[in-house]
Amino acid sequence: MRIVAAEYVSADGRMQMEDPQGLEEERGGWTAPYWNDELAQQQREQLFVSDALLLGRVTYTSFAASWPSFTDEEGFAERMNSIPKYVASRTLEEPLEWNASQLQGEVVEAVRSLKQESGRDLLIYGQRRALQHAQS
Repeated sequence: MRIVAAEYVSADGRMQMEDPQGLEEERGGWTAPYWNDELAQQQREQLFVSDALLLGRVTYTSFAASWPSFTDEEGFAERMNSIPKYVASRTLEEPLEWNASQLQGEVVEAVRSLKQESGRDLLIYGQRRALQHAQS
């Protein structure tokens, strides 16, 4: 599997996860004003060519709390909700839901193992820590 990161990075290196609804704004988000139809189409295409998501604890918790209630005519929400998710966390204690499983053992080794599986993309939504593990 190939790992692809869906990240928004400013010219000065500020990084933020996808947030078209502007929910991250209260925590210093900056990307919502730049959301447009072209970016929405690119994100849709990226999700639909991916076999699974790789998420950190914070992103998983945030997404799992909101995505299951989303619907849309284009099928993005249905795909987001049905695709398998792999969660990298040492502190997550509650049982995982939302078609997710927690990576076992050392995260770097678990991600390496996922990369060796056949298939299309393993898509990362989240922050720098997930990218650091993926690059190992």
